[in-house]
Amino acid sequence: MKAFSNSTTPVGVRDMWETPPEVFRAIQYAIGIPLGHDVCAMADTAKTESYWGPDKGDDALEIDWYAELCGGRGFKGTMAVFMNPPYSDPTPWVRKAAEESENGLIVVGLVIDDRSTKWFQNHVEGVASLAFVPDRRISFLKNGRPVPGNPKPSIFPIWTPWRTGHTQYARISIPRAVKRRSANSITIPVAEES
Repeated sequence: MKAFSNSTTPVGVRDMWETPPEVFRAIQYAIGIPLGHDVCAMADTAKTESYWGPDKGDDALEIDWYAELCGGRGFKGTMAVFMNPPYSDPTPWVRKAAEESENGLIVVGLVIDDRSTKWFQNHVEGVASLAFVPDRRISFLKNGRPVPGNPKPSIFPIWTPWRTGHTQYARISIPRAVKRRSANSITIPVAEES
């Protein structure tokens, strides 16, 4: 995919961005369901204790998510999972999310909001039951710190076992990280208290 052809970020780290904790909490609050597993993470970026990632030797695209999480090993009974897949190639991830929702999982994604693409039209629009559109651009984390200036909008598609053939869109308010002074007067980002 040539989505990042003008990027100055080194190729090996372009997709290594972490979802801010306040963003993860906001989407969990909005849907009212705890997300029990992160299907697309690394140890330092996982939003849940239970996750799959290349640092563990996992290839989540080859795993039967429903069987592993709801009928086999892992978080037995987990019905909702989270994924923030590589923005450079979301196609296999949104396809997999749609497939796994047909098996009974609820999959909450955080992907680039590009409704003009084939992957969005084929695997999100009319396939995801709901999609939350953030009220602002998300400042993803790099090494635990927010990096402002995200040039692309994001969206949270939610694939469910029930489908209507129509994706309902709703706005979601994303809280901003609050900056506080530490003891040695260095400004550090922390999440807002709810």
